[in-house]
Amino acid sequence: MTRLVVSLDVPTAAEACRAARALGAAGAGVRVGPRLLNRVGPSVVATMHPEVEVLVDARIGGSCGEVAAGTRALGALGARWITVEGAIGPAAVAAAAEAAGEYGASLMATTVPPEAPDPPGGRGRAVSALAQVLSETGIAAVLGMAQDVGVVVQVAPTIPVVVFGAESTAEVTDALARGALAVVIEAGVARAVDPAAAAAPYIEAARAA
Repeated sequence: MTRLVVSLDVPTAAEACRAARALGAAGAGVRVGPRLLNRVGPSVVATMHPEVEVLVDARIGGSCGEVAAGTRALGALGARWITVEGAIGPAAVAAAAEAAGEYGASLMATTVPPEAPDPPGGRGRAVSALAQVLSETGIAAVLGMAQDVGVVVQVAPTIPVVVFGAESTAEVTDALARGALAVVIEAGVARAVDPAAAAAPYIEAARAA
C-alpha cells in the first residue's frame, strides 16, 4: 500500500478526480470518504482507477450479505482498498474480505471510530478485543489511530494498521515510526490549487520515516 494517503475532502466529483490525478502522479494514494460518497456517489471511484491507488473508506455495515454486496460493488468500480465497520462481527467481515478478493481489492476494518467517545474500559482494551476477533477474518489491515498501532501489534501482529487523521508531517513521521503501514492525512491538501505541491512535504516525510 502507498505509505501516504490523502483524503479527498472536496465537494465535487470533478475536483476529486483532478486532485486524484495530481496526487497519484506525485506518489500518494487517495481516500474517498463517506462524505464524498454520499455527495457524489460511488461511481466517482471508477473515474480515478487506475491512475491512483484508491482507499474507499465506506465503513460498510450490515449483515453478511449486505457487506459482501457493498464490497463487491466498490471492488467492481476499481477500489484497491475498502473499509467495513470492524464491529459488525467476524462472519460479516470475513464475507466482505472474500468479496473484496474477487476483484483484487483488499479489505480494511475500522477499530473504534476516532470521533466516538472512549468505550467502557478504555479505547486500548476495546481495540485489543476487536483486533483479536478480526485476526482470523482475512482482512489486510485495520484503520485506526496512532495509539492503536502498539495495541494491535501485541494481540494480532500479522494485521498492519493504517493510521487515520494525521494533520502534520510530524504526525505522519510518528505514525510510521510506531509501525503503521500507511497514514491518511486530513490537512486540506486536496483542496489546494496544486495538490501535488501541497502533498510534497507529507510524501517526503513518509519516504524518510
